[in-house]
Amino acid sequence: EMQILEPADIGPREAQFLDASRRALRRKQKIQRALVILIPCLLVMLYAGYRVKLRRDMTHSVNAQLHEGLRLGEGAARLNQELAELRRQALLAFDAQQRSEGEKLWERVREKTAELDAAYAHMGQILESALRLDAARRDVRAHLGDALYARALILERDFEKTRLGDLLGRLSLYDDDGSRMKRWNARARIELVTD
Repeated sequence: EMQILEPADIGPREAQFLDASRRALRRKQKIQRALVILIPCLLVMLYAGYRVKLRRDMTHSVNAQLHEGLRLGEGAARLNQELAELRRQALLAFDAQQRSEGEKLWERVREKTAELDAAYAHMGQILESALRLDAARRDVRAHLGDALYARALILERDFEKTRLGDLLGRLSLYDDDGSRMKRWNARARIELVTD
């Protein structure tokens, strides 16, 4: 509307008003342009911050589960040592013709074997749960592979062939470098000592 007027028709007061209006319009346009740039940037920053927090929370959760799994693994390893000693004592009792003592000890061996199997199963569940949260964690995969390998050795020792086959199938899924399956399939060495 102001362009219709001739500059001579505009007084000093009106000219100041028009000048102030033009400055206000330019300022408003600058603010709008800045908002058009700033709002998407803020949204991207919020999204990035949210992703960082999610990643940090997930890492914390996976680390907590890994720690719990390793703690259970240490307990299972101790239980396995106790079980080996108990088996040794039971077999010595049978060799010494102490059948009732051997039977008592062997019953404890069976109970401890069930405890050991449950401990390794629980450890495996926790580590698999951690992997469901972050499948890229090679350290968790490696510890799960170690747990499955240890459990496979126990199943082989106890002649649990059906369960052993299933477990070896699972082991091959988590043995990224193939080292555990290579150890499993390695030739056995027997060393005889005679008098």
